[in-house]
Amino acid sequence: MSAAKRGRVSKSSATTCAPSILKFVSRSEPSGRDVVKSVIHDLIVEVVKTSEADVAKHRGDSVSSKQIASWKTDFHWLVVEGEGWEMRLKCNICMKGNVTTVWARAGSCNIQKDTIVKHNNCTEHRDAEKKMLTSRAEASASCIEEVPLDTNEKVEDGDIKLFRTVYYAACEELPSWKVNSLLELQRLNGTDIKYKNLSWDTVSEIQGCIKTVFQRDLVAELITSDVYSVMLDESTDLTVQKHLSICVRYVNNGESVTKFLGNIHIKDGKAYTIVQEVISCLEGLGLDPGKIVSLATDGASVMTGRKAGVGVQLRSKYSPFMLQTHCIAHRLNLAVIDSIKKDEVLEKFKEKFGALYHFMSNSSIRMERLKDLQAVLREPELTIKEPYSIRWLGLRNAVKAVYESYSSLLATLTSFASESSTAKGLFKYFSDYKTVLLVALMLDVHECVAVFSQQLQQQNLCFSQIQPFLDGTLGQLKHLESNDGDNLKAMKRCIELKQEDSKTVAYLDEEKLLRYSENINHDFSSLRTRYVEKLQKNIRHRFRKEDSAIFKDLSLLLEPLVVTVSSETESLDALEKVGFLYGEDKDAQIYHGNLLEGIDIETKVVHKLLDKEKLKKQWPSMRGMLQGSYKNYSLQNLCKRVILMHEDLTEFVMLCKIALCFSITSVECERSFSTQNRIKNKCRGSLKPENLDTLIFIAMTKCDISSFNPQKSVQLWLSKKKRRKGRLFQDFKTRAKRVCQQTERQEC
Repeated sequence: MSAAKRGRVSKSSATTCAPSILKFVSRSEPSGRDVVKSVIHDLIVEVVKTSEADVAKHRGDSVSSKQIASWKTDFHWLVVEGEGWEMRLKCNICMKGNVTTVWARAGSCNIQKDTIVKHNNCTEHRDAEKKMLTSRAEASASCIEEVPLDTNEKVEDGDIKLFRTVYYAACEELPSWKVNSLLELQRLNGTDIKYKNLSWDTVSEIQGCIKTVFQRDLVAELITSDVYSVMLDESTDLTVQKHLSICVRYVNNGESVTKFLGNIHIKDGKAYTIVQEVISCLEGLGLDPGKIVSLATDGASVMTGRKAGVGVQLRSKYSPFMLQTHCIAHRLNLAVIDSIKKDEVLEKFKEKFGALYHFMSNSSIRMERLKDLQAVLREPELTIKEPYSIRWLGLRNAVKAVYESYSSLLATLTSFASESSTAKGLFKYFSDYKTVLLVALMLDVHECVAVFSQQLQQQNLCFSQIQPFLDGTLGQLKHLESNDGDNLKAMKRCIELKQEDSKTVAYLDEEKLLRYSENINHDFSSLRTRYVEKLQKNIRHRFRKEDSAIFKDLSLLLEPLVVTVSSETESLDALEKVGFLYGEDKDAQIYHGNLLEGIDIETKVVHKLLDKEKLKKQWPSMRGMLQGSYKNYSLQNLCKRVILMHEDLTEFVMLCKIALCFSITSVECERSFSTQNRIKNKCRGSLKPENLDTLIFIAMTKCDISSFNPQKSVQLWLSKKKRRKGRLFQDFKTRAKRVCQQTERQEC
């Protein structure tokens, strides 16, 4: 009975459990059945009465008008409809925001304050409230920002100079207070410019106008592209604030263009939060999420989760034509890291490099000693670097620094070996003959992989370029599996073998190496073969052909060299698959609400990107051009030719745009985070997220200062409000101290 009194058993659950209980009773002894049945009957009746009483407490009959009035005072969005048992609670914000929850439609029948507080704190309500505030801000600014700017209208020369100065400071990632110093410098150099002592708010407003004009041009190009792709990545800044970087890739004049779109501050790194912020950003700029054809992210589970990841939610709710790609540059870095794991020799190698970095960087005396010895031995002046695993190919930079100053490093460790056991242990390891050869081998391998990594980091990389780069890298690694590279050959030339006491001893620049024997060369060859083979295997595993099925289909339709050698059947199969993927209307479903208040499903039809029947009709003509006049064209050049010159092939024009829009890396997001960390440093830790976004946008989309035309930005700045330029021309004056009225009265 205690469970029933606490209201934990509902009428439905009691009714559901009754048949199973009665079935259990029927198996018991006949003499006790009647007694047990009566007890169970009384229990069920009591549960039903208790549940009905609890429901009655939460109905409108038990709430007074004073309580409702106080609720409306505390929650301005609350709407109460009906009376008594028909009373319902609704949310005005959710109704205006077209949120398909119970509070925006039928209304909640649970009439109590806890329910109202719970809805006020729920994610759907907060998103609707945020969207409403954003729309109000945009509506108030639309009358200003959407005013057509006359490019022929002349603006004052002083305004042009001011905006160029502010733009230069933002591009060079200088603090805003440096603008006044730059203005003063120009006056000292004889430039006629009257602006001086600009406030921080004025500089930020000018930067915002420059960003608005740039962003407006970017959105116009995105809309004309018909389709586009998105790149996402998240990071944490210096003040432990989480940011989401959004970059886009689109087609402009027949060529793919990758641009930074925004750096958004997010409250957490959950998939739902990221999706809502992305959609809010895109729709706020007037972009259709249904036109997204590709999403590139890193391999984090929140991005690539199969059930509720960001890619899955975007595809099911907003962008059914979108295909997600794990960034290939991240894949390569993971393949290199995995090749070292579970190998004792290589793991110890990396561990010793980390210990060497910490030993040298923790003492200025050791660093100065290394520099002096580098100068004496005529080796390049290099510092020991940390082998970062999170930085792309960070081990290669650490190995290269040690390789190019190996003799001076050994001499430095020798000088500190008598007073430090750490230095003694490091000297023992790095003066080992096998370690010397391993350093040269790792540099050869990582330089080969570094070339591949740089190729994958190209800003406008096309998917058709990946396979040639991959094949070339694997071929070079295959050669290094049984042959010495340039660095290993140079290292072996520096090693001299001498006979001492009937033993062979190895010397590196007159420094004796430890543990030399004939068997070491055999062990090193086995290690080299094992490591390079494992690296090749990991790269092939990370770059599986099964992950790029759509790329193969597009190559069979748009790449002349592939079309020439493929059969008609293969091309028709690819045509059928592409038509099925992009040539049919698809549904996007958004779920609102929760299990307690009810779930509503909003279904939206996203129209097809191309007509598959027209695509089939236009294929013979396209195939003829691919096998004829365009047979020597690359995929990028062919797509540009079709988009600009063959407007009659409408479906293949759209297919070419889709192919060029495919984003296979999220490198641009990583570049934006590097810019973020340079701008928001220890001296500028109080930058607000919106100002940080503006500065990153200007720095990422900067052009040459001579080609920057600030006329539109100046017009936008002047149109926002009446400018009191006279105040901006005056010298700085300290504000007079305010005297408290109460003090004046006491004096009187």
